[in-house]
Amino acid sequence: PPLATRMRTQLGTYCQQFDGTLRPLLEDLTTALAALDGAAHDVPGRTLQTPLRELQHQLRALCDKVAEQQAYVLIFGPLKSGKSTLMNAIAAAYVSEVSSLPAYPCLVFVSAGPKRAYEVSCYDGTVRTHHDAGALHRDIELAHTQLADAIRQAERRGDAFDPQEHFPAAIRRVDVRVPDSDLEATGAVLVDTPGLYTRMRFGYDRMTRDFRNAAACAIFVVKSDTLFLEQVFAEFQQLLELFSRIFLVVNVDSQKRDVAPDGKLVPSLEQSQPEAVLRAFEQLAMSAPLLRAKADGRVRMYPVDLLHAASSALQKQPQKAHAGFQAFQRDLGEYLASSEYLQAFLGDSQKRADSLLRDLRQVLAGDVVQALGERRHELRERAE
Repeated sequence: PPLATRMRTQLGTYCQQFDGTLRPLLEDLTTALAALDGAAHDVPGRTLQTPLRELQHQLRALCDKVAEQQAYVLIFGPLKSGKSTLMNAIAAAYVSEVSSLPAYPCLVFVSAGPKRAYEVSCYDGTVRTHHDAGALHRDIELAHTQLADAIRQAERRGDAFDPQEHFPAAIRRVDVRVPDSDLEATGAVLVDTPGLYTRMRFGYDRMTRDFRNAAACAIFVVKSDTLFLEQVFAEFQQLLELFSRIFLVVNVDSQKRDVAPDGKLVPSLEQSQPEAVLRAFEQLAMSAPLLRAKADGRVRMYPVDLLHAASSALQKQPQKAHAGFQAFQRDLGEYLASSEYLQAFLGDSQKRADSLLRDLRQVLAGDVVQALGERRHELRERAE
C-alpha cells in the first residue's frame, strides 16, 4: 500500500494502544475524586482534590487528542490582527462568533462535528453545553465578571492569582463543534488563544504549559501595518521554543491606497507588491532568532488578504482565494499529512504522557497520601 496509507494505519494502531493504556487511569481518578468529595473535612486526603483534578483534566485532554488523532493548530497574534478571519478561512465555516470571546483568558477549540454546539469546561470539572452562540456569550459575560472579582480579591490579599486555588468555577476552555467544514478532512483542531494582557497573564502561562508537548504547530497572525513594530513580536521567542513549525501570516489590506505625486490614489505597496513588504521586514526588522528559524525552515511567511480569503472560503469558492492563502493552506495541509508531523505526534504524546504520570507519582508519594494511609491503618485497628 502507499506510504501515506501505511502511516495512517500505524497511527491508528498506536492511538488505540495509547488510549487503551491510559484511559483506565481516568476511571481510577474519577473514583478517587468522588471519594474525596464525599469525605469528612478532617480527612487528610482532601487537599489532593486540586492536583488530582488538574491531572485528570490533562490526561483526559491527551487521551481525547490521541484517540481522535487530532492535530492541534494554535493561532496567536495581537488583538484585531485577523485571527477570527483566518479561522473562518481555514475552516471554510463561520466561527467568528467564538473567536476572542470578550478577552476571556481561556482557549477555544474549534473542530468538526455533526451539528453546531458549544461546550464550556471549568477548572472544577463542571461542563455546560449550549446550542447557540447567544447563550455561550451570556455565559462568558457572567463568568468574566465573576473572574474579575476573584482576581481583585486575590490582589487585595497579596496573592498571585491561580484559578485552581482562588476560583475553580472559572472557565478553562470552550469546545466548538462546526458542521460542514474543511476541518473534517484534515482532522485539524483550531485553537484560538486569549488576548494577552497583564491582569489575565495566568491564562497564557497555563496555556503554554498545557501545549508544550501537545500542539502540532502554531500560526502567528500580524497586520502588515504593524509588522515592523518590535512589541508585536515580544512573545515570538517563546513560540520558537514551543513549536517545531510556525506559519507567519501577514494580513494585508488589498483596499489600501497611497497618494501618487500627481495627487491620484494608487494601490499601496502592500497591495501591489506584498512580497516586497516581507523582504523589507526580513532585511530590516527580523530578529536574529527569527532569521535562524526561517533559514532552518521552521518559520514560513505568507502575505494574505484574509478578508478576501475568508469570503472565498465561506462562499465555497476556494479557487478565488488570494495566492498567498492558497500557498499557506497547501503548506499547512502537507505538514499535517507529513512523516515529520507523524513523528512529532507520536513523540510528543509519549512525552506528555510520561510527564503527567511522573507528576501523578509525585503527588501520590507526598506526605498527604502517607498521612491518609496512616489514618486508614488507625481506623482498621479501631474497627478490629
